[in-house]
Amino acid sequence: MKIIEIGIAILSAILMLTGIFMIVNGSLEAFPTLEQIEKARIGGIVLVSIGACVESVILIRVFKSK
Repeated sequence: MKIIEIGIAILSAILMLTGIFMIVNGSLEAFPTLEQIEKARIGGIVLVSIGACVESVILIRVFKSK
């Protein structure tokens, strides 16, 4: 069970890092339009939110088990 929790924690950290990358850089196009930049940033915010929620659930389970 610990291995699964560690794997999920790593995946959610990768999700949050990817979301932060998308928020900072916007779109990876050479000449992105404002709409593409906005969509990339909204997607980044969603990824960071999901990753943070998953991390908080994992931390709650870890501290409740002690």
